[in-house]
Amino acid sequence: MVEDEKQAPLLESIGNKLCRGVEKWMPDPIIFAFLLLFGVFILGMTVQEQDPYALAGFSYLGFWKLLTFAMQVVLQVVLGFALASHPFIRGGLKLICQWPSNGKQAAALIACITLMVSWVYWSLGVVIGAFLAREMAIQAHRRNIPMHYPVLAVSGYVGLGLIWHWGLSGSAPLMATTDGYAFQELTGLIPLSETVLHPYTLINAAIIFVFGVAVMYFLHPRPAGCRGIQDYVPEALKDEIETVEEKGSQVFADRLENSKIIAAITSIIMLTMIIWWFTEKGGLNLNSLNFVFLLLGFALYLNPIKYLNAIADSMRAVTGIVIQFPFYAAIMGIMTMSGLALTIAGWLTAIATPSTFPVVAWLTGGLVNMFIPSGGGEWVTIGEAINRAAMDLGIAPGQALIAYAAGDAWTNMLQPFWAIPLLAITGLKARNIFGYAIIVWLLATIPFALGLSFVPY
Repeated sequence: MVEDEKQAPLLESIGNKLCRGVEKWMPDPIIFAFLLLFGVFILGMTVQEQDPYALAGFSYLGFWKLLTFAMQVVLQVVLGFALASHPFIRGGLKLICQWPSNGKQAAALIACITLMVSWVYWSLGVVIGAFLAREMAIQAHRRNIPMHYPVLAVSGYVGLGLIWHWGLSGSAPLMATTDGYAFQELTGLIPLSETVLHPYTLINAAIIFVFGVAVMYFLHPRPAGCRGIQDYVPEALKDEIETVEEKGSQVFADRLENSKIIAAITSIIMLTMIIWWFTEKGGLNLNSLNFVFLLLGFALYLNPIKYLNAIADSMRAVTGIVIQFPFYAAIMGIMTMSGLALTIAGWLTAIATPSTFPVVAWLTGGLVNMFIPSGGGEWVTIGEAINRAAMDLGIAPGQALIAYAAGDAWTNMLQPFWAIPLLAITGLKARNIFGYAIIVWLLATIPFALGLSFVPY
């Protein structure tokens, strides 16, 4: 193995070594959350000079602060999961998995699709990425094509680490368009034309898209270094059992539960509702985006009980999110109420100049994201510091928000919290994939820093 690694390309060799180290030392995401909570307590006592009892109070008050947003996130994941689980979508995924003839092509293809879908809808991106990685690995095993399952899984995750917060479902950009926005008095509402759809963002997104596809292509090991799905999740290779409906035994209640007419009428009513929203009240935000995908689910399944069952199946993908979100909210409580987040943001923004501000805002978002892995929640916490620094330096609010959003996405490649749905679908553990994710994170510093600095706004 050592001799073989000496002959491997540099990127593959580094990835293999780092992955072995991470597999030994990286705990489950819930343990990661607890360690961060301990760390924030220590920082609160030392940096902010708060006593432990006060910090405990901050953490408890914060514990329940993100319930609304947590529900929105859970809906994003389960709705995306249900859509990706539909036979039509799954059939399309299986067809796509027939295209690559080797592991490098497979990793690049998954990254390409994941990045595109994540730009539209972040949770659908990670769910489709996870299904693609799993199905690609199964097909590779059956076709006797060597593919490294952990790298395929990372390819399914790069959309959440590189591009999602620059896309249509980005939490902070959508919040900034909504009346009641936390910094509305400071910056006014910021339309998507000044953030997600601004040429500055679109060009940077195109750069990071090309980077993401290329890095996953070169990161995938040679055939000799591949470990397939059979080495990690052998039970995934069992044939799926098809269930046959016993239509002849259906009673009236069964016919109602499986009624296409009811599903169609419900879909029409929901379509009218969302048309009313977009024409009379507002545009795209977290709630309207979730509603659109709920509507698509009803329309695609055209069967109430089947859609409900698909939603039920998806719940295993959000179990970790449900239990971990309150603890990250507790961390957020300490970061916010003790002033720690503003202190950290202030340290970084204080050294910014008009030319370096985008990079500083990016680094600030990336650092705080490790403690508050909620794009919207984090922005509410540190957005004032970033916005005021931007105003002092003559930076447009839209550019400041996008620079922050890039950092918030970037360190998802280090933060296992948002990988929970992917891990649930692929059957892998965080330690199996994050060695490769760290490589992507490190290399991504180059296109992020250059693009944010030199692409004109």
